[in-house]
Amino acid sequence: PMQFAAQIGHHDMFRHIIQRSMTILWKWGPVTQNMINLNGIDSAPGKGGEVLELIGRFDAKLSTQEMLLDDFMEGFLHGVFVDKWNAQSVLAGGAATSAQLALESRREAIALAFETWTLGRQDDLRRSLRSFHAPVLWITGGQDEKFTRLAAEMGEVFTDFHHEVIPDGGHRLLAERQHEVARLVEERFGIDFPHHTNEG
Repeated sequence: PMQFAAQIGHHDMFRHIIQRSMTILWKWGPVTQNMINLNGIDSAPGKGGEVLELIGRFDAKLSTQEMLLDDFMEGFLHGVFVDKWNAQSVLAGGAATSAQLALESRREAIALAFETWTLGRQDDLRRSLRSFHAPVLWITGGQDEKFTRLAAEMGEVFTDFHHEVIPDGGHRLLAERQHEVARLVEERFGIDFPHHTNEG
């Protein structure tokens, strides 16, 4: 029922279901603290049936997408999303660049933009990629759990696939560990980068 309410964008129904599922932790006069179970809201990402994914779909109704805004249910779903975004391992590793620091004050707006425009809406290209037969070198940082894990799947897609992990690297390897990336490309493909200097 909760996912259905989200899918059809029925705000009142969704509020009612959430309120019925709340567990009261304590009361003090007019103040009450409740606990909300996130099962069905953000318990199995990637399967397409969770509330966060339903309300972020490109083809979702406007009333459904509006449930992600910070004025719906006092920002409950918005807060869950922002916490999830900030905790992504894909963002781990390396110090923030000056450009990233300049956008820090707009973190939540940028996170919402990524949710609205990209999450769950990238076409699955694995079937078409099976016809690609050139050698593939997949380089990931050890802290980038998502793309390191994805490498196992890609190994079944490409006919000539090789995966290298830079143990303490993050997601932004070309910005943070360019010399190591260049070295791995040189070793794999025999390419000599004229401006590449080996790190000790």
